Amino acid sequence: MTQQDEPRSASGSTGISRRTLAKGAAWTTPVLLVGAVTPAQAASGPTNPCQCLVGYSVFGARSTWSLTGSNYSFGMRVVNAGCGLLSLFFSVANATDPSVSYAVTYSDGSTETLTGATTSGGLLVGGTISGTVTATSGKRIASFCATMDVRYTPLGGTASTCPLVLCWSLDNPAAASGYLAPS
Repeated sequence: MTQQDEPRSASGSTGISRRTLAKGAAWTTPVLLVGAVTPAQAASGPTNPCQCLVGYSVFGARSTWSLTGSNYSFGMRVVNAGCGLLSLFFSVANATDPSVSYAVTYSDGSTETLTGATTSGGLLVGGTISGTVTATSGKRIASFCATMDVRYTPLGGTASTCPLVLCWSLDNPAAASGYLAPS
């Protein structure tokens, strides 16, 4: 397009022509359509909706931990957002599991796999999974990955169970309580 083809305002400055605007819209529309997800596409999405759950810890809604003796308690915040729009098609019912595997790394660098538990109510879009585990006496947990079974119901489907792994780092392992950061 040449300078003479561009429209000018009364002050003489050039603006965007309708032709240029139409060209831009023509290229943008296919991108928007590709990003849309239909229920049929969602049904063929991940076979494990637990992939849609992600841990988070932000100001005002932080994941927490506390220690009493050798017993750790965790408040792991999760949101059903790891699969973008696909997350809207899954309803997580419950993340209560009496036999959770905690792969822990202690502050001295040693590792161990412990068995603990988790409890939660309905998690629909998000919520808190409470976890407990007992560390080896005298050791402080610095980070952990908790593997638990989560019961979910796909939109219009039958309830199923899938594994969920959440990994966290403790902000100050030497303290008696603090915040968790997804790792």
